[in-house]
Amino acid sequence: MLRFAKLEALGNDFVLVDRLDDGLPITPVAARRLCHRHRGVGADGVLVVWRDVEADARMQLLNADGSESAMCGNG
Repeated sequence: MLRFAKLEALGNDFVLVDRLDDGLPITPVAARRLCHRHRGVGADGVLVVWRDVEADARMQLLNADGSESAMCGNG
């Protein structure tokens, strides 16, 4: 089971997935399925929170098409 939250910021909506404990990846296919507006949760992207050795956490953004984005101001 995938635990997530759906959040909105300035008109963009995101599926937030906490991977601080298990570290399992969200694949591009999984991101596309989650973001699908009719068959999934529906979102502009998936924000994944990871553990990081240099900071409290690290964020990864997967766009609705499954591609990875380098940055997200609303996220």
